[in-house]
Order: sequence, then C-alpha cells, then structure tokens
Amino acid sequence: MKRKILILPCLILIVICVVVSTGCISGTKSSTSNPAQTVAPSAGANIATTPATTTPIVLVTAVTPQPSASTLSSYTNNPYGISLSYPSEWSYNEPGTWGVRDYGRNTLNIVNFYAPGTSNYTLSIDTDPGYSGNLEDYFNKAVVALQNTYTQENLAWDETGASYQMQISGNKAYRIDYVLEKYGYSKPIATGVQFYTIVNGNVYIFTYVGVSNDESLAMVKSITLNPTSPVTTMSRI
Repeated sequence: MKRKILILPCLILIVICVVVSTGCISGTKSSTSNPAQTVAPSAGANIATTPATTTPIVLVTAVTPQPSASTLSSYTNNPYGISLSYPSEWSYNEPGTWGVRDYGRNTLNIVNFYAPGTSNYTLSIDTDPGYSGNLEDYFNKAVVALQNTYTQENLAWDETGASYQMQISGNKAYRIDYVLEKYGYSKPIATGVQFYTIVNGNVYIFTYVGVSNDESLAMVKSITLNPTSPVTTMSRI
C-alpha cells in the first residue's frame, strides 16, 4: 500500500513535467513559424554595407546677386527752392545764365549735372519765373518749339512717349520722352526725357539725357521744390 502511495506522486510529477515541456515546445514553434516580413532588394539595387545615419537637412535659398546701387549725394539750392538726390560720382556746376533754350523759352539755367566721362550735361535744371499761364499751354508750346529747333539744324526730334499724370514734389507735372536723330544715321544720336512743372509762378524744366528710365524717375521722386516766391530778382538777358 505504501508503495502505491509513493508511485502516485511520482506519476503526477511526471505528468506535470510533460505538460510544461510541451508548452515550451509549442511556444517556440509559434514564435518561429511566423518570421517578420522583409523586403527583398530589387535586382541591381545597391545594398549599403555600412549602417545608415541620419543627418539634419539644411535648406539653402539661392540668392541672386544684385548690382550695388550708386551712393547718393544731396544737392540743395536755396535761392530757387530746389533739393534732390543724385549719384555721388556725378559732378555739377551752376551757370546761373539766361538763354533761349531748345524748347523756345528764355529761361535761367540753374544747375547742370554731368555723369563721369561726359562733356554734355546728363541732367539740366532750368526755371522760367513769373509765368502766368497754365502747365498744359506751356508744355504744348515747348513740344512744338523742340520740333522746330532741331528741324532747322537738320536733325529730327521725335516724341517717343508722354505722361500727363505725374507729380513732382506734390505738384502736377508733364513728361515727354524723345529721341534726337541725324539724317543718314541708323541710330539716334541722343535719347532724353523732360519734366515740366509749375510752383508759385515758377516753371521748372528738368532735362535728362542718356539716363535710364529707372534712374531718372528715382531722381525725380527725390526732388523737393519750395520756392518762396516767383524768381524775379535777376533780369532776363
């Protein structure tokens, strides 16, 4: 009887060992029966032989180099109430002389500016003081005079554009673009633009020759006109 009792626990222990062993084997099989999926490299693909590393991405914005702008200087003429900015490499003189201009009026030449390497002015500023008419009449007569002046010199003065919606120093202004041609030549001998405005009875005429449109407009925008009264202190010659 005692032998039977000893045999029974042994049988139970054996059964338990068998059950535990079976569970371990089945667990191992389940973990190896479904291997993780991998993607096979396509034919001809390069396979890295070194571990991949992550580097930060730096975004670089391409910047187009811009031409350096000219350094500007300021010009002020208090007697005639004028101030403006002009390229520092330009020079200027102040003739202060009267004369009949190509636009047909006897005006005072206040100042002339010269770009480097030029003998003729690049910008000329004249004033016609004490004018009692309006800007439209003055402008129209000036255009006719310009055409007649150069025709007499066997040159062709041709208008290439005009604007009647401008302002200079807050005052209504007219603009005319032109080319000057010599008969028998295929290219113009000069290109220019003139601006006309009237302030306190003074007509101001700005003539640019051989200056780009952007540069002339930038200078026009810098102009301040503040004459205290019509310029009549100097007699016309």
